[in-house]
Amino acid sequence: MFRKLYVLLASLKEVIKTIPALWKVKKMKEESNKRKNIIRKSIQECSGRIMTITGSKIHVKGIENIPTNQNVLYVANHSSMFDITLLYSILPNPLVGFVAKMSLKFYPIISGWIKATKGVFLNRGRSKKAMKQAIKTMEKEVNLLKQGHSMVVFADGTRKTEEKDFKSGSLKPAQKTNVPIVPVAITGTEQIFKESVKRPIIHITFLSPRYISRKDNINEVTKEIQNDVYEEKEKHKILIKKDS
Repeated sequence: MFRKLYVLLASLKEVIKTIPALWKVKKMKEESNKRKNIIRKSIQECSGRIMTITGSKIHVKGIENIPTNQNVLYVANHSSMFDITLLYSILPNPLVGFVAKMSLKFYPIISGWIKATKGVFLNRGRSKKAMKQAIKTMEKEVNLLKQGHSMVVFADGTRKTEEKDFKSGSLKPAQKTNVPIVPVAITGTEQIFKESVKRPIIHITFLSPRYISRKDNINEVTKEIQNDVYEEKEKHKILIKKDS
């Protein structure tokens, strides 16, 4: 309990420190380089400090698999609230938009940065209203990819420690825009709040890019990417056991 409280409060303090930068960003022209640099610096430095607060030992593999000459759709598994922070602290260019759950829209500072990075909010409900909102969110994501922005989607939906099936809808924006998909395997972030874990060991792997055309069977490609990610996570688990 003490560990969780400490990490949450210390992380919140770091997020609050970004308010002046967020205020500046809101007043600047959207496409100005100065604005982009402020966003990049603020998010990466804040995320880096938060990951330091967690005391985690982080292993990164496959950064070279991220295309440097075009935008991409990162398709990752989701285990912890720290997955976003981890990615922002590692990505060479953290100017990426996340497909975030709708509830984050009501946290002023967090939602401010999500909007600044061209993130979108997804309603995961099953009502007709939620489904209509989800379609609009996907349309926004497609337009952002067409405009050259990179996006991140957690293909298994909400945070779960057990393996869940990837949702084929998470790949549709890439299929509609011919943007490469970079599968991402994340393991260990779910250990951050555990009192029994002295030092969380985190592994993150960026797998080789995949392309999906309009002719491809999206369900088959989704399953293949899911299998690749979970296979990599099994390798992570072996490495974590050796390192513990």
